[in-house]
Amino acid sequence: MQYSKIIEESLKSTSLKRIRIKVDPALVTAGTELKGLDGYEGYVLEECMGKIRVLVLTPDMSVHDIPEEFIETFAAKHDHDVFEEFKAFAVQNLIKGGLPENSPSLEQIRNSTCLNDIEVYLKQSGFTGERLADFYRDFITNDV
Repeated sequence: MQYSKIIEESLKSTSLKRIRIKVDPALVTAGTELKGLDGYEGYVLEECMGKIRVLVLTPDMSVHDIPEEFIETFAAKHDHDVFEEFKAFAVQNLIKGGLPENSPSLEQIRNSTCLNDIEVYLKQSGFTGERLADFYRDFITNDV
């Protein structure tokens, strides 16, 4: 539980967009009635082709794709391209992990326009399960 609080405090100082999710992300489906539902807070990791990928502030710090109609934006931080930062972070970590700088995977990450594509390359490089979750946490907490 202590770790979650540290992450939450670190998230407040990032340029990620803070949002309120009007429903339990695990129960989000089209046509869900929103009246009377409690919400959650989270941070937008990616907006791609109508889907919004959100790190939800729950004890397990899960990542969900949330339809836009279920989201309220709290406050816009500066117009900083966090996705470009994330791509650079991914490339840097893969190089540190031993992937050659001229690897086609790194070029594909640099040219990616969608987080899902980057996740595929990360998984191919051994970032799965808890290691992938740690990777996201490191990016969010700026623990490079």
